[in-house]
Amino acid sequence: GEAVPISIDGAEVGTASVDDWVTEPGTGSTSVNIRATYTAKSDWALDPGAWELLTAEGLEVPLAADPPMPASLAEGQTATYTLVTETDDDLEGAFIAYVDTEAATFVFVVALE
Repeated sequence: GEAVPISIDGAEVGTASVDDWVTEPGTGSTSVNIRATYTAKSDWALDPGAWELLTAEGLEVPLAADPPMPASLAEGQTATYTLVTETDDDLEGAFIAYVDTEAATFVFVVALE
């Protein structure tokens, strides 16, 4: 996916991208696995709560890194993480969202197609 610039407190810290994803319907729920890549332009305190699924109904489904991501990336570091969730929410028309949790705003969204 396209690398999108990420800023914290007005300063660009690097880019984040959604590389690919897999949805696996199960009995009564859907398992979602997403690969996301961070590239740090400066030291970057990572927010483990920044990723979620946004359903067509407006529900926000948190994604968790598995294994957990580190607290930060050093300048020049690139790392790819797997984000996972299992949900019984309808994912038809849903988006993968990167959220600025302090400002409660969506930084970017990618259609989960």
